[in-house]
Amino acid sequence: MDFEDLYIAADRHLLTGITAMALESAGVKNEAFTQAKGKAIRKAAAFDVERSAVLRALEEVKLPPFFVQRCTMDGGSFSYAIMTFVWESVYGS
Repeated sequence: MDFEDLYIAADRHLLTGITAMALESAGVKNEAFTQAKGKAIRKAAAFDVERSAVLRALEEVKLPPFFVQRCTMDGGSFSYAIMTFVWESVYGS
C-alpha cells in the first residue's frame, strides 16, 4: 500500500484523522497518519473550547433560548443557527 498517496488524498479531503483511525483499527501503523490523528484530536479540543466560550457569550447577551439550543444540537451548525436567528429577527418566524 502506498501510504504517501493515501495521505495526500486523505489530506486533500480533510480525512487524515479518520483514515488514521481506520488504519489503526486494521492493525496498520504509519507515523504520518498517527501525527495527523493527534492533530485532529487537538483541533477538536480547541474547537470545543472556543465553541463553549462563544455560547457563554451568547447567553450573556440574552439571546433567545432557541438560538442557543440550535447551536448545541447534535449535528447542529453554528452558522446555520446565526443565519436562522438573523432571518427570523428580520422577517419573523
